[in-house]
Amino acid sequence: MKRIAIASAKGGTGKTTTAVGLAHALSLCGLRVLLVDCDPRRHAAMQFGLPADPGLAALLQGGEANATEVRPLLWIVDSGGDELLQLEPALVTTSPRDCLWTRALRSMSGLDVVVFDCPPAPAAVQLHTVFVSDLVVIPVASDAFSLEGCQTLLRSLERAWGDEAREKSLAVLPTFYDPASESTRLFDTQLQPWRSTKVLQTRIRPSDSLRCAATRQRTIFEDAPESPAARDYLCLAEEMRAFVH
Repeated sequence: MKRIAIASAKGGTGKTTTAVGLAHALSLCGLRVLLVDCDPRRHAAMQFGLPADPGLAALLQGGEANATEVRPLLWIVDSGGDELLQLEPALVTTSPRDCLWTRALRSMSGLDVVVFDCPPAPAAVQLHTVFVSDLVVIPVASDAFSLEGCQTLLRSLERAWGDEAREKSLAVLPTFYDPASESTRLFDTQLQPWRSTKVLQTRIRPSDSLRCAATRQRTIFEDAPESPAARDYLCLAEEMRAFVH
């Protein structure tokens, strides 16, 4: 079982959209996928129309989390909403190695991939999530501020774990990528020094279809399966399958 964290230090990068799109795309490829909503805002769970559930917050307190099958081969664990937010002070003083969540994940079976939708800030929940992950995908909107947010996240990881952070598999995913835009061309130039961190081949282009799908509580593969956005996320799934296998 592989664990992929979708993480960012700022909102507006397409983080949850990527977590949902990737999780559903991998399940459409025949993999058994669990999507864990780690964000107190519950946007991933809300996109599938799920009612509030203690979920991850209960798991981190020694309880059990309900995994709801929302599509064939795709299950979701809710974050627990505000209850997860209230756990933040306790998690700050807890080592990820001692976290109940770490032990709970080890007991999971029958899954091919777990995708984590992290909160959009380098807080304890995000740091713990990244710690238990095999790969961290960082969506970066194609602008300088988003790139700075990525650097902020990397610095937070290094402060938290030092050398262990440098051993993590990290991958940058350019989002809102418009090759005809001058700002995107400038972004590509700024991205050049990042070659020491893997930059994925997939580019997620701007798409109103993604926003419409979320509003209708559907994924892009249900709402606009022939759209460029659907093709982009299928490409991302193919790129991730090489890692999963």
